[in-house]
Amino acid sequence: MNVPHEGPKRRSLTEVLEISCASKRDAAQFMEALVGLLSIRGLGPEATRPESIKMTLGLYALWQDVSVEGMWKYLEEGGTGKNIDATVTWCRLIGAEHTARYLQAINALFPDRQVLADDEARRRFVDQLGRRGTKDPLAELDREYKGAVDDVPDRLRAYLKGHLKEVEAWLAGSRA
Repeated sequence: MNVPHEGPKRRSLTEVLEISCASKRDAAQFMEALVGLLSIRGLGPEATRPESIKMTLGLYALWQDVSVEGMWKYLEEGGTGKNIDATVTWCRLIGAEHTARYLQAINALFPDRQVLADDEARRRFVDQLGRRGTKDPLAELDREYKGAVDDVPDRLRAYLKGHLKEVEAWLAGSRA
């Protein structure tokens, strides 16, 4: 008898928020499940998303890019790297102060101490950072702040638990 293959069980927000972030593997499972749940809903235009959803997606991008490849990857991603000021605010909101300081140190490398908003200009600037001398300042900051994004999943999870109604309302298609 052939049994149809069922995909992974669709989790509720409450179930996703119960995933432990005790290890890097657990944190990755939590973040992937959370973003997957939001994506199933359909993200729609950014302007229509509540702040908690923008924050979740922005922090996910930061956590994923920096954890895997370093800050240069985050900065070179078009829609995410230029939103560093919002990301600093979100880090402070969830209590990830070390991550916020890391982002501020990155900001300080740019002209006028501000990450360039223009995607192409920012990419060129990031590319040139490593060519200016013997040391790449982004790599130096990655070493100095090694592990700075590691607590983002657990802090985000705790924050979202405290704002459950807003996120559930958005997932249901209404506004909180």
